Amino acid sequence: MTGAWMCVWSESDNELIEFIPVQYKLTLGDLAAIYEDQGKKQNFHASHFMLEANKTVDELVAIAEKYQLTYRFRKHFGGPLYEIWLEDGLLVEFWSAEISKL
Repeated sequence: MTGAWMCVWSESDNELIEFIPVQYKLTLGDLAAIYEDQGKKQNFHASHFMLEANKTVDELVAIAEKYQLTYRFRKHFGGPLYEIWLEDGLLVEFWSAEISKL
């Protein structure tokens, strides 16, 4: 998208941060999170980040279900990972050795 950029400090470890223009909103797409152009500056800014999980997949799913959060396993498009939406526009992606074998 026009105006977005990435800062990569370890390409081999996939350590990076993305900077997205303020008119975009992060939303749940069919296969992965997508950015939708809202046509004007937003009063919030969508965020997502990836964490290495110290919990099993079953534990991650149980937590998401307990709090009625949207979640899914994502094999491709940045995966394999588990994504859990804390709220609209706030996504946490989880990775672990277990998840990478799914």
